[in-house]
Amino acid sequence: MKYFKGLTISTLLLVMEVSMESIVSTAAGQVRGLDVGPAVAYLGIPYGAPTSGDNRFRAPQPVTPWAGVRDATVFGPAAPQQTPHAASRAMMLEHGVPEVVQGFSSLLYPHSGSPVQGTFIDEDCLMLNVWAPAGKASGALPVMVWLHGGAFVHGAGSEPAFNGDRLADQGDVVVVTVNHRLGVLGFLPYSGPDFPDAGQAGMLDIVAALKWVKLNIGQFGGDPANVTVFGQSGGGMKISALMAMPQADGLFHKAIIQSGAGLQLLEQDSAELLFAALLTELKVETEGSAVVGGSIEKLKQVPVEALLAAQAVAMARTPEVGFGFAPVIDGTTIVGHPLQGVGSSASEVPLLIGCTSEEFGLFLAMDPGYVSVDEASLAARLEQGYGDLAEELLVSYMAAFPDADAKEILRRMETDRHIRVSNRQFVELKHQNSTAPVYGYLFDYPTGVLHGQLGAAHSVDLAFVFGNQDRIPLSGVLEGRDEIAHQMVSAWTSFAHSGMPSSEALPVWPEHNPATVDTMVFGWPESVVVQDPDGDRLKVMEKLASGLFPRKP
Repeated sequence: MKYFKGLTISTLLLVMEVSMESIVSTAAGQVRGLDVGPAVAYLGIPYGAPTSGDNRFRAPQPVTPWAGVRDATVFGPAAPQQTPHAASRAMMLEHGVPEVVQGFSSLLYPHSGSPVQGTFIDEDCLMLNVWAPAGKASGALPVMVWLHGGAFVHGAGSEPAFNGDRLADQGDVVVVTVNHRLGVLGFLPYSGPDFPDAGQAGMLDIVAALKWVKLNIGQFGGDPANVTVFGQSGGGMKISALMAMPQADGLFHKAIIQSGAGLQLLEQDSAELLFAALLTELKVETEGSAVVGGSIEKLKQVPVEALLAAQAVAMARTPEVGFGFAPVIDGTTIVGHPLQGVGSSASEVPLLIGCTSEEFGLFLAMDPGYVSVDEASLAARLEQGYGDLAEELLVSYMAAFPDADAKEILRRMETDRHIRVSNRQFVELKHQNSTAPVYGYLFDYPTGVLHGQLGAAHSVDLAFVFGNQDRIPLSGVLEGRDEIAHQMVSAWTSFAHSGMPSSEALPVWPEHNPATVDTMVFGWPESVVVQDPDGDRLKVMEKLASGLFPRKP
């Protein structure tokens, strides 16, 4: 299944003359990249064998070496996926997707509205991309490995916001972005002897990519002993999952989690519910929870399109499973929930973690009733969702944000309840179980796009981190945009270099202390360190929280 989605900004920027200096040797063979001025880009490098056919649902297999010089000047395929962003405007309207969400997609993915624009989709997707600063000495620079978001079911390392040329150049780092298996192909909720790694295959792909980095990145100018994994949303949750994988131990040395503090992974009982719904839709015969005969083997022959369609139905039928197809705890590959129990791969890994102040602006926008929220409807909505705490919380938030309208109050409350509480709990657990420093941040810069209806919403910060704020329309054009991007690039790359995010572009950034909860708040007209921002309200919200894979009470 291969189909093109149109050129990205990244692709257009990379259509330049190749120089002889862009040829690099890897363990599997030589690759030729693109000289893009301040950096050299090597795109679509395979780090594993094809995952179709007999390799479907298996752990990643070694890549087959090649002869000669492999062209690494175009992105490799994205993993098979279904995403509302890929739908046409007509389809969005037909299915009732609000216009503000359509606008959001077109601003984040400006050429096609899809995270897989500029490449094609194929089951054989174990590819990565490398951006190295031009003219740097070999084997000396920190490495930053980006894990894309999209929960565990969509996204790609080739998304235009993730073009790594500026981050590499401005921060003196080597940037790597990764494609890996997603959804049912990467996280089949089954762990029988015939497919023992099916529930963790996508995470094992990421481990394989990190092993590739350890073996090869020195040839691109990177230091394999100084690797930072960073990711947003689902990418942050993947980093959380890496922390529960003994196989990832020693493959990364620092971590940055953006808007994705994942405290829980999929347990076996939930996995069985999801798997049963999948088999029912695919009409695979079962007896109770056991698969009859060898019919599970038939899943290897099911067309990708049919698997994706069944995946969507299975998730719709099991809303209690939360994020649906996601890493499954098997006690061996993934030993437990992140930061809990033995087997953590990251107990002594420094952590930079945070989120945006109005994450839920994006998710609320999917509700057709959001556009008409006013003070009266807000009070009614909160009474239904917050119970006896509704009035107390509303008064508190209105006092804290006196200039905010009803929509902003709702965005901030839902963000705190569903995301910032999980972030807070993750920080507490990491601090309790590790001597490594933790640094917290909050992105509080509304870009003003879409008439300000979303605020500082989920994913608005992406282009800022890569220094691509002027390439991605979602970043807006308001005063302070470029300065905040400079601050974030400086902080993120400083952390990659030294394990500390302090830089000349920012005030002194203290590490986390439970007594003060010092937090860098990125905003305009200035970014400042605030002690325990919104702490009292977050403590109340903790009683109601249902966040991203929240910790069990």
